[in-house]
Parts: sequence; C-alpha cells; structure tokens
Amino acid sequence: MHLWFYTCMGFPTYIMYPLALAKGLGLLAIWLKKSRPLTESAYAEFFFNTLLALTGHLMVKDGGH
Repeated sequence: MHLWFYTCMGFPTYIMYPLALAKGLGLLAIWLKKSRPLTESAYAEFFFNTLLALTGHLMVKDGGH
C-alpha cells in the first residue's frame, strides 16, 4: 500500500507498519500451524482486517460499486 492511500482515506500513516507486521505474523501462524488457537486468531485477524477495509472504502465512497 502506498502512503497516499492511507491519507486519502483519513488514516494516519503510522498504522501501515503494524498492520503489515500483523499480516506477516498471521501468515506465518497459518503456514506453520503450531497451535490451533494461534491459527484461529490469525484467521480472525484477516477477517476483521478485510471487514474494516471494506467499511473504510464504503465510508469514503472510492469505488465503482
């Protein structure tokens, strides 16, 4: 993601780095499958991240849908 994307939607740019780290750790948790609760937490993280991203897009009306 580009920084202009976050500023256009009204998000602070510093949120980009923790989100990227959380996504990377979530992928590792899913791929390695060390523990079931950790894997389920990673899936929940991706679900809520997608839900919040969709909500953000709908709130700023930046799509052709």
